[in-house]
Amino acid sequence: MLEVIPVYIRLHESVDKSTGKTYIHHSLVETHRGKNGLPKQTTVMNLGKLALPQNQWPELALALESMINNQIVMDDAFSDNIKALATELMKIYKVYPKHKVTSVHSK
Repeated sequence: MLEVIPVYIRLHESVDKSTGKTYIHHSLVETHRGKNGLPKQTTVMNLGKLALPQNQWPELALALESMINNQIVMDDAFSDNIKALATELMKIYKVYPKHKVTSVHSK
């Protein structure tokens, strides 16, 4: 039996204590069960700072998941801007070596 494991984009904010400036970056995160059976989140890929509306993050997460798993992305599965952004992010940022996203999604 296949277990659906969510992949999502997480926003990270940090504040430089000396200047008070806030820095923002995003990451692709996978939720899964650890060896003890408790939920665990693992960063799969850092994404830098996204200039994408939050309502489009789930679609981007699914597109990245498909690319990481070398799945064929159908032309109509994702919007053109999401496919282009996902392709660009895959060129710029590296997937953490131990990770292959294990979720199964149907659209």
